[in-house]
Amino acid sequence: MGYSQKEFYQKSRLARFERMEIKGELTDRLQDQLEELCRALIQRASEMLNEIGFHKLTLELFDDLCLLTLGPQLRGSLNTRIGRIANQAVFEIIKQIVAHAVQTTSASRLELLNASGRKVIIAFSADPDISIFEEISAGTLNEVIAIEIKGGADKSNIWNRLGEAEKSHQSAKQRGFGEFWTIDDGRHFLNRCQKQYDAVVLDAFLGDSSPSHLMTREAFSSMHHVLRPGGALVINSFGDLRPGRDFFTTSLNQTLKSVFRAVRMHTCADPFTTAGQFITSPQ
Repeated sequence: MGYSQKEFYQKSRLARFERMEIKGELTDRLQDQLEELCRALIQRASEMLNEIGFHKLTLELFDDLCLLTLGPQLRGSLNTRIGRIANQAVFEIIKQIVAHAVQTTSASRLELLNASGRKVIIAFSADPDISIFEEISAGTLNEVIAIEIKGGADKSNIWNRLGEAEKSHQSAKQRGFGEFWTIDDGRHFLNRCQKQYDAVVLDAFLGDSSPSHLMTREAFSSMHHVLRPGGALVINSFGDLRPGRDFFTTSLNQTLKSVFRAVRMHTCADPFTTAGQFITSPQ
């Protein structure tokens, strides 16, 4: 009760039944054990209901019990789906960045030549999420960078995500990797960052628009906090400058001015273009 699917099968030593749930397959040996498993589960459910008291049972309570028992499994499933989406997004970004050098590509692997003419392999797997290797001689690979991708902005799961990333990096270090990167939610990184920088570049998009949680006064205040005196925040943004259509750019300009003393906007050659950059400074 209250266990995720992963915990149920691993911690209770019932992994032999997992195939039955996932693929609907049950061996003859497990068929003989199934009744015993059902009796054990029913017994535990009965004990829980006895503790609650049958006179207190209502439809609302059953709804709450469903959330209690299924919640961890549903949350784990959602986190897994978010992770897959984040990994795919990073894959597409990296693929675009190195497109000019790619020699071969598949759903989970890129092979390219770097400026030195050496083969570089970018592989997407489970641990770490992305591994980057450089071929230093025929058949000999040098582990260069291990990357962990922690998608999602669920605050309740922040430290769990970072803990998983750290464990993965420690494992990668033992295998010989030299660089360790974690791709994290921007707001979370800013809120826990203890360093200061000469520049922060905000170039994030969801489709054709920027993520709203990175364009608020609170987010800009966090960016201000990590800038050194004289540092600059550079924002690549899209917005219409024509009267009556300039709501976004005007709103963004005003929000930036509520945090930064100096705000400058640079547009492309076309004065009505939707592309432009904002440059701000604390001073």
